[in-house]
Amino acid sequence: MASPSGTPVPQAHLTVSKVLLTNPVVPGQRIQWQVSVANDGPSRARNVVVTDRVPAGVLDASMAAQDGAVCPIANGTATCPAVEIPVGGLLTWTLSGTLDAGATATPTNTALVTGGPDASTSSHTAVASPSTGPVAEARLSVSKVLLTDPVVPGQRVEWQVAVTNRGPSVARDVVVADRVPAGVADPSMTADDGTACPIASGTATCPAVEIPVGETRTWTLAGTLDAGATVTPVNTVVVTGGPDPGTPTHTAVASPSSSPSAQARLSVAKVLLTSPVVAGQQIRWRVTVTNDGPSRARNVVVTDRVPAGVNDASMTADADGTSCPVADGTATCPAVEIPVGATVAWTLSGTLDPNATAVPVNTAVVTGGPDPSVTAHTAVATPTEPITVLHDLLLTKQASPENPKVGDTVTYTVTATNRASGTYLGAVVTDDLSGVLDGAAYGGDARAGSGGTAYAAPRLTWTLDIRPGATETLTYTVTVKPDAGGRTLVNRLTADGSNCSDGNANANGNCSTSTTVRNTPSPSPSPSPTTKPPLPPTGSGNPVPALLVTLVFLVLGSSLIAARRSRRSRR
Repeated sequence: MASPSGTPVPQAHLTVSKVLLTNPVVPGQRIQWQVSVANDGPSRARNVVVTDRVPAGVLDASMAAQDGAVCPIANGTATCPAVEIPVGGLLTWTLSGTLDAGATATPTNTALVTGGPDASTSSHTAVASPSTGPVAEARLSVSKVLLTDPVVPGQRVEWQVAVTNRGPSVARDVVVADRVPAGVADPSMTADDGTACPIASGTATCPAVEIPVGETRTWTLAGTLDAGATVTPVNTVVVTGGPDPGTPTHTAVASPSSSPSAQARLSVAKVLLTSPVVAGQQIRWRVTVTNDGPSRARNVVVTDRVPAGVNDASMTADADGTSCPVADGTATCPAVEIPVGATVAWTLSGTLDPNATAVPVNTAVVTGGPDPSVTAHTAVATPTEPITVLHDLLLTKQASPENPKVGDTVTYTVTATNRASGTYLGAVVTDDLSGVLDGAAYGGDARAGSGGTAYAAPRLTWTLDIRPGATETLTYTVTVKPDAGGRTLVNRLTADGSNCSDGNANANGNCSTSTTVRNTPSPSPSPSPTTKPPLPPTGSGNPVPALLVTLVFLVLGSSLIAARRSRRSRR
């Protein structure tokens, strides 16, 4: 019987291979390698240990044998528990992990196998060298929103595009192209880091960027919406890059849900154009409306209350003469639009009442725009100076008869005609009788067609209100005194604002009269008839009765003559 002189020397020829299981390799997704160890014999392989260096860029790595035995990982290396492999047997181990989302190359994986023992080598090295690079996949989410609320024509409007990388890979070469909507002026677009996006041919194109997985980048398009805009523009953006396995381009649209809110701040002014203001003549006011923006003003309506005492009123737009109908004392102008910075004016005209004693106040109300600060503007033209009184009174004076004689009654007729546009209120006509009363006596019988008279010697005063174009008359009488023969009776009219005012008296000969009393010879007294006494009868003896009768007649005649002379001297 042969006894062994030593222990057997096992020999296990091992075959080791390393392969990349994942295809395609996608950054950010799971990646796996497999190491296979085959025992080609002749002996059973013992203490077979597999160590696998986890490649850089592989996260959350794990390694396990085909039977599920876990290979602990320390210092970046997975070391699997020692195993035995029968002759002809094959065992596998799988290394798994998540490839870095930003990986641009497929990692190389190397495994080291010891044990057996293998008579040819103490350790086997197997390398999985990739033949292609990784295939990036970045699923992008793109949204477009209108940031401005409310949207106001003439003011800044902003949209924002947001691009989110849902992974699994880093998104590269992400390019945002945004078409500037029509009606948006002075546009600009910037990224959230302030990078400007050049605008050419109406499109803003932003420089390409990378977006890490799970992150969002934003870009903002801004500009000024046209002041006359009536709709909120639609804004569309196109995003490329990633690459996104779902689509090479993303389109996002910001569709408005409401119309823009116009805001037009209006400035309204009301002024009196007429100076001086004269009763009975034309008077005009102007209202101006200026649009201070930011939006175009629409449905601007001017209503203007015609002041009391203004007749035949009319109102028109200054620019084109459009008439503003007047109803119930109010002029209402057709609605207009006013561009930003522009001013529109309307003029109210009429004839001021002849009896006006003050300049009327005129008030206009303006609505529309709309004006965010107030729904209606009220503008008032308050007069700063009194009404101007212009009088033009034509006075004439006549005397009848023109050549009176002693004892005649002379009638004076004064006429007053108002040639001015306004009523002459409180006109005072003074007739100076200083040159009359020495030769005639005032009859106290002044009669006027209107107004009132007052007499305080030597002046007769006539006070009246006289409307434009009207003529009024005053008459009175004087009686020529008995001793006025040869005298001239002169009287003069005066009145402010007339042809007979100070400085104008007698300018046309109508302001005074000059009447000369005719001289008439005084009649000689006629002797009383003398009655001859009857002759006494023949033969009568006493003549005394006849003489007494004669004497009585002579005395009566002398008394009559003396009485007549006395009455003339008293006159």
